[in-house]
Amino acid sequence: MKAIVLAAGYGTRLSPLTLRIPKVMIPVAGRPVIAHILEQLRDSGISDVIINISKQQKIIKNYLGNGKKFGVKIKYVYKPEKKNSELGVLSVIEYIFKKAGIPERCLIIAGDNYFYGLDLKKFASQLHENASAKIALYTLNSEKDVEHFGVVALDEKGRITKFQEKPSVEKAVSRLASTAIYTVKREFIEKHLPTYLKQMKMKGGEPDRLGDVWEYYVDKLSLYGQAFDGIWEDIGNFEAYIRTNKTVMRLLQNDLVKKGTKVKVNRNATLSGPIILDEGAEIDEGAVVGPFTYLGKNVRVGKNSKIVGSIVLDGAEVGEHVTITDAVVDEGAKIGDNCKIENYACIGWDAEIEYNTRILPRSKIWPKIRVLHDAVVDGIVVNTTKFGSNDRRYWK
Repeated sequence: MKAIVLAAGYGTRLSPLTLRIPKVMIPVAGRPVIAHILEQLRDSGISDVIINISKQQKIIKNYLGNGKKFGVKIKYVYKPEKKNSELGVLSVIEYIFKKAGIPERCLIIAGDNYFYGLDLKKFASQLHENASAKIALYTLNSEKDVEHFGVVALDEKGRITKFQEKPSVEKAVSRLASTAIYTVKREFIEKHLPTYLKQMKMKGGEPDRLGDVWEYYVDKLSLYGQAFDGIWEDIGNFEAYIRTNKTVMRLLQNDLVKKGTKVKVNRNATLSGPIILDEGAEIDEGAVVGPFTYLGKNVRVGKNSKIVGSIVLDGAEVGEHVTITDAVVDEGAKIGDNCKIENYACIGWDAEIEYNTRILPRSKIWPKIRVLHDAVVDGIVVNTTKFGSNDRRYWK
């Protein structure tokens, strides 16, 4: 059984974090989300993995290597460059199979989703005789979420009778969402996918949503769905990212506090698990860290600061009397004394937030920007400078 992991996406909704690292490399509970996927494949007995990346994403290949440390064997297929535009994801899938060969059936997984509780090998092998493809389904917690996903209706045999791509709440046929985990047969890749792409090209479209092809074929082919219990999250924005990080940290169970080596925690600091402190993290007296917080390598937290439900990445410095709640602080950022960073905000790498500043919910500060003291930021502060390779930006 082969698995294809799609990892070449830009993740623009997670900018400015994804200006520095690919979306699949964003840490969830201290480890890249794609690492969690590879371990799920290994644990399901699937070891033959093809990963699609772009030529600018060497960080992915450097981290994953040949897959040995994850118990799988990895082959890389580079996303083709298309002059003046980007290939849609469906065209990329067709290209991957042309380069890697088409097996009788194959598992396709979006590399930016986190899931738990699905036996991938069983999902891939137990395919109805007449089925062209099968989609893993997950029941959304809120009916309002249907507007962000493809949802389906099933008959009593598990066949998909209706597929709606991001419907309105009023028109949605269910809360069963497509999870971007698919099993496809050779015939679908050889015949039906090229037919769909040709149709879209004739209409002047640029297919870039996997849900569109299922919506097109739901009345023409036998498509099946399989709902699973457990956990599934699409880290498409900062709210979802923070929520996913918390969900995965809950799975740590008894490992309430995980520490790297050379971690320094003042005896008058308070740690509330689950938290993860990476190599060289330092927490000064009176500081409160956790729950559901990850501090990356060499992160420094000053006196009497409080960090809850947040992700603070390598080399960031947090001053004294700072409050960070459900937010993301990227590598090398500096947060001055008495600052407050609120829900789902993101501070870009090497940015500097001077003292007495408040960053309001869902605001974003681009890399290398300096926000002067006593400011209140509500919105997005963009740096229009083109970052070079020396700035650690992984895209061109």
